[in-house]
Amino acid sequence: MTSAIMLYGFSLLFAFAGTTNIYELAQGFMAGKVSVGLILGALLLVLVGFGFKVSMVPFHFWAPDVYEGAPTPVTGFLSTASKAAGFAVLMRVLIAAFPMVAPSWVVILAVISVATMTLGNAIALAQKNIKRLLAYSSIAHAGYVLIGIAAVSTMGITAAVFYLVVYVITNLAAFGIVAAFSRVSGSDEISDYAALSRRAPWLGLAMLIAFLSLAGMPPFGGFVAKVFVFAAAVKSDMVWLAIVGVLNAIVGLYYYLIVLKVVYLYRSEDEDKPIPLTRPYVLALAILIVGVILAGTIFGPLYFWSDTAAAALF
Repeated sequence: MTSAIMLYGFSLLFAFAGTTNIYELAQGFMAGKVSVGLILGALLLVLVGFGFKVSMVPFHFWAPDVYEGAPTPVTGFLSTASKAAGFAVLMRVLIAAFPMVAPSWVVILAVISVATMTLGNAIALAQKNIKRLLAYSSIAHAGYVLIGIAAVSTMGITAAVFYLVVYVITNLAAFGIVAAFSRVSGSDEISDYAALSRRAPWLGLAMLIAFLSLAGMPPFGGFVAKVFVFAAAVKSDMVWLAIVGVLNAIVGLYYYLIVLKVVYLYRSEDEDKPIPLTRPYVLALAILIVGVILAGTIFGPLYFWSDTAAAALF
């Protein structure tokens, strides 16, 4: 349904501009002297499709059930590669095709960002299933990325790209840990993670690093990523949006710490049952965790790459 709505928006854009080339749409709008209202209306239809793909409010409703019901590797793919690709295309389309209505879509994205962050973090607080918690966490992180896009500047897009790369690495690590645990325990309930730090100390440490990065704690990549998007909002005179983002990050920290409390402080009858990891699991998780740490400590090369990608859009 959302694809149908988005395609209808694309058909209107073609009717207004006479072209389907993303980089020629803006010139087509000006040549055809199309009113701002019509362009903005078509853009809203297109945003429905993009919003569904990146699970931003109010098109987030599919994520929790799909994340919980799908096999964990599929869930990890949906929460990382699919979301990052959706945001990449969204940034290209907005900046290349709709610069003339930027003041309007900046306000729209800012409002959606607040709703997405707040709803994702608030509902995550009540979750008992780790995959549903990560689903609402993923929704909240979409809101943080939208802060960078709403800043509509090279710094903002750089921050959004940087955030997406760090988020992909961190979330892959988180879902890798969930997959490894559920393969042995057959459960995705948070309560069953009790004493994980005793059953598999290195897996517990990896979960600690991944979840603290998602929460935005130093010295991990998630902290640097959040600082960049908040700084971009402040530089674009959207201080209120940065403040809302910081408050939401505090809420997010709470439910990540709830999971870590279960992992490290709770006891279990299965404490003497280790969780074996295959060599591919160990290698993949090790690479991802090192990436999370490096993104928070030696972030210069990654930021330069993100800046190069952002500059190309402008």
